[in-house]
Amino acid sequence: MVQGSREERIRARAHQIWEDEGRAEGNDERHWQQASNEIDAETFADGGGQPGGASGIASSLQPGGMSPGGEPAAGADSLGSVEKAGRGVTGPN
Repeated sequence: MVQGSREERIRARAHQIWEDEGRAEGNDERHWQQASNEIDAETFADGGGQPGGASGIASSLQPGGMSPGGEPAAGADSLGSVEKAGRGVTGPN
């Protein structure tokens, strides 16, 4: 999809959201973000996802949770060793 047409669709949808919410001022960034999310979701659902089948989610991980150097990726701990809410609590819960 051409970037210009995406922006035009987002602009039109953001304007519609603004009208639907009573044309209140001061929510333009939220309207734009909501419209952008909706347009991107529609594009993905219609099979227009990222080129080459990529998800569009950036990741430095290789398949299997390994970093490119072959070491376990930082932050790829098992669920049992994740620190809970900054309290230093570990283990499955």
